[in-house]
Amino acid sequence: MREKPARPGRTLTEEVTDIDRSIIRLLLKRHQVLQRLAASRSHLNAKTEQMLRTSWEKYATRVSRDPKVTRQLFSLLQEIHFLPKPDPDGESRRAFGLAPAQQPVTLSMPGPKACRRVRMYLALAAGSGQPLRIDDSLLNDPLTECVKAFNQAGGQLAWQENGSVLARAGAPLPLPDKVIFTGDDSLNFHLLLGHYLGRASHAKFTGDSKLKLNDFSTLRHFTPLLGARLTNVVPGARGLPVRLEASGMLPQEARIPADLPADAVTGLLLAAPCWPQPVALDLASHPQADVILDEALDILTACRVGFERADRRIRILPGVTLPAAPAVGVDLALAGTLLALPACTGGSVRLTGLWPDCAPGRELLGLMESAGVHVERTADAIVAQCPEHTARQPQSPGFPGLPIRFVPLALALACLPVLRGREARLPELPQGLAEDERDDFLHAVGITLAGTRLVPPEAPVQHDATPWTAPSPAWAMAYALAAFARPRLQLANPGIMSALYPRFWTLYNTLPEPWTSQAVHGEERNEEHNEEGNDKTPRKRVRLSGVYSSVAGTVGETAR
Repeated sequence: MREKPARPGRTLTEEVTDIDRSIIRLLLKRHQVLQRLAASRSHLNAKTEQMLRTSWEKYATRVSRDPKVTRQLFSLLQEIHFLPKPDPDGESRRAFGLAPAQQPVTLSMPGPKACRRVRMYLALAAGSGQPLRIDDSLLNDPLTECVKAFNQAGGQLAWQENGSVLARAGAPLPLPDKVIFTGDDSLNFHLLLGHYLGRASHAKFTGDSKLKLNDFSTLRHFTPLLGARLTNVVPGARGLPVRLEASGMLPQEARIPADLPADAVTGLLLAAPCWPQPVALDLASHPQADVILDEALDILTACRVGFERADRRIRILPGVTLPAAPAVGVDLALAGTLLALPACTGGSVRLTGLWPDCAPGRELLGLMESAGVHVERTADAIVAQCPEHTARQPQSPGFPGLPIRFVPLALALACLPVLRGREARLPELPQGLAEDERDDFLHAVGITLAGTRLVPPEAPVQHDATPWTAPSPAWAMAYALAAFARPRLQLANPGIMSALYPRFWTLYNTLPEPWTSQAVHGEERNEEHNEEGNDKTPRKRVRLSGVYSSVAGTVGETAR
């Protein structure tokens, strides 16, 4: 097919943007046809999807020599979601305008509980068949997807709208041979997989786009050491869906390879007490061994699991005695953002709950202090305070030893004085940080990076500024903090935070005293949910009660 010549007076860049718009229109048309194919279901049947994949690869291999990229692109095409067609008589689509109150904050509330730890306790409860109750949990997508996945495997888990999660007494997981949907969270998949690996079992695991694009090659090569075989359902693919065949013939010891994902190791450690015989796991060569062991062994100790440890080698004995209501600490990433609020406006934040006594927790408190926030810990609470004049000029420290997941928060704190007109140097950041994400964030808040210098924005944010799409919840929270120093920033995908912390935006919009607002509490109901949920969990609706700015309709974010 002959290509049309470029129109007179148009640059090649303009031609590319025209092509991109055409691609988006074709993607939208494809999505609409797929919806008609799926009819009343939320997804295509396996036969139809296999036909589409075969056709795609047939034509894609004619123009691309990278089969991995073509397969990943097909998976993304299948998972991409679009905003609904705008109502011609209604208002145009809107991004989420960030315009927090410029007043010293006064916040006193329970700290959001660590969702990872709640799910670890639930995995042990389901695997052992023992009762458990954890109140005031963070009912986010990963937690509800965890409950549904374990219930598909025969668990007796449930959650209530008031934040309680429950495990009823019963038989250990029967581990049926069926297709299990694990959502989009790596830990959920590996927690459930660990139980299947320990006993004679068969199953097929599927999930959302993130796990479909993951590379489970190392896990696939490791499972034969446990007498199991893990195979990809889609030929040539490396992520989900996968099929497992486990013999239940476990070795006395298994050496963990250095490149096995940390969540996979955690899943083995948390499932091992429910295996029929003791197994020793040697983590000597794994670079994250200490962090993995500190987290997992803290849970195992609370559940009275017997184990023998020699440095990074641990032998776990069968048997679990769960506490009826285990103490779960606060989520460090979410709590860290709340504790950083005084650095933005002054004031104080008090979070009740258990602060984890671990290396990441200590690093995070050090970050707060370096940013000019004074932190005090008690047995059941943590308080962060900052006078207003100090808060407006926080320091810009280096953070070479900070865990990667806290880097967006650290960068936001370092940017506050720059956004208020002070030029500064880029702080030293830990190795492994994706520089494109860092540079994208700086560009989004208006800061120019000149070598190692952070140059303040030249002009205020315009009402029609292009909204930024945050690549993760951590970056979305960092962007929200930056808006205190540069109001009217626009966020294109606020739902990325609502999936993790459903009440975050309600809290943010009602500052400086949000917890006195009835809107933050919402109604507490005891309605119980324990459905298996083979289909995808629908996205939560976001309360966008803040300041908005109208923008043109765009393609929505892909499924988490």
